[in-house]
Amino acid sequence: MVRVILDVVTTHERRNLKPGDDINISSKVAERWVKGGIAHYPEAQRENMEKDDLNLLKIRIINNSNWILGKIADELLKIKYADLNLDKRNIYSKEADINYYINWQRFSLSCPKSKFDIVWFSHICKPVELEILKRADLIISQSEWGKGELLKNGFDARKIKVAPPCGKQEGLRFNKIKLGFAGKLYESSRKGEGEFIQLANCLDENIFSVVVFGSDDKLDILIEELSKRIDTQHIGEDSHKFFNSIDYFVSTSTEEGGPLDLLNASFLGIPIVAKDTGNFKEVKTSEDFLYENFNELLGYFKKIEKVKLAKSSMANKYTWDNFRNWHIDLFKEIAERK
Repeated sequence: MVRVILDVVTTHERRNLKPGDDINISSKVAERWVKGGIAHYPEAQRENMEKDDLNLLKIRIINNSNWILGKIADELLKIKYADLNLDKRNIYSKEADINYYINWQRFSLSCPKSKFDIVWFSHICKPVELEILKRADLIISQSEWGKGELLKNGFDARKIKVAPPCGKQEGLRFNKIKLGFAGKLYESSRKGEGEFIQLANCLDENIFSVVVFGSDDKLDILIEELSKRIDTQHIGEDSHKFFNSIDYFVSTSTEEGGPLDLLNASFLGIPIVAKDTGNFKEVKTSEDFLYENFNELLGYFKKIEKVKLAKSSMANKYTWDNFRNWHIDLFKEIAERK
């Protein structure tokens, strides 16, 4: 809330107010009233506000692109810091302390220099762009690779800073790895369904899911058991849908004649994990895995699980908050040089 003194009472205002009244209102309404001649700030308050305004570092974010560059510009505008005042346009500002060209090609050779010009750099497309970059006071490289490209072209390392990676896109969901199990169950348990259940129980349900194929009524028991621990989908008779749904075909069978499902998976390029049964050795490639016991089977998928968890964890470290905080430190550093 800020104080203002009313100069005019319009029909839109409360009837019990009169010119000269000293009232507290929100800063946004106060700014609108002062600009509209409805009120003015008390003298002492106005002087303090002007002093505060002088201490603000004015930053113009310049961008006229959508998608990635537009997202970067929009995220920077979310910076909330007492000594920074950011706005966004597609042209530079004479009054700004910093003009930050997210779409750095906008800082063309015909564009005037300002107090301090920053360009966001990803890669060089044309030789003339080197001349644009040379005019900048500071280059923010999107990556260490980009910094290396600039150094190759003779740029001073002191003129380059590497920003942390941006945050990921909102709404993304991890696609679980789908393990396929197919076939008819037998009293002899030669399909090794117990071992498959044991495997599913040992895997991270956030990384893996299961797709079971077949119309055998006995599969209901298997599906029910699997569903207690892991995401399980059942596909009855549509083999095309089944094979298009899985990432790995897992055969835990101890006895097989072929099988046909194994050949189908091979034809479609789906990695196969199986024991030495049927004609697996004949069709096995370097991306397939032949195992002898449960520990080998579990170890194979645990390695995959570990890599996926590490990859996801690494990416989660990079957030838009970190990206904005890095820029706050950068702007404060520039302000201290002034």
